[in-house]
Order: sequence, then C-alpha cells, then structure tokens
Amino acid sequence: MINKFSPILGQLTKTTLEHSQRVAKGCSAVATMIGVDSNLAFKIGYLHDVGKIYIPSRILSKNGKLTATERSVIDLQTTIACVFRSFIITATISPSLKK
Repeated sequence: MINKFSPILGQLTKTTLEHSQRVAKGCSAVATMIGVDSNLAFKIGYLHDVGKIYIPSRILSKNGKLTATERSVIDLQTTIACVFRSFIITATISPSLKK
C-alpha cells in the first residue's frame, strides 16, 4: 500500500517524502523498543502527512504567514491522514479486509 503513495508524496516536495521516510523509520524503531508491531508503525509514520495530497500546492509552499482560511485548509490534512491511517490499521488487523 505504501508504494502506491510514495510517488504521490514525492510529487508534493522532495522534503515531504524524505520527512515521511524519517518519521516512518523513527516510528518503527520506537515500536520495536516498546514491543509494538513495527511494520504497522512504519506504515502509519510514513503516511502521517498523506493528507497533504489534497492541499493546494500554493498553500503548502507559501512563504510567510498563512491566512485564517489557509490555516483551516492546512488543518484538514490531519483529518484526511487520520482516515488513511485508520484504514491501514483496520486492514492490518483484519485479514478479511486485505482482499
């Protein structure tokens, strides 16, 4: 599933893709230390910014302070990413949903 999103995240900015890779590795390492599924933690970490796909690039790349409306749009990305992460967790936990 992650491979499907790599090109999309990479199209946003190289920085976003590299950031997602670092977060994924960090999540996986912490999961290993505390005895949680490191593969699932990697997926969730990698896709934590996937909601940015739906944010206009003019807002994501804006220099300077965002307007209140632009900030509201940016805040939507966390909700979108949460939906993706929920799907990943559900699909990982429930084998019947992997089909």
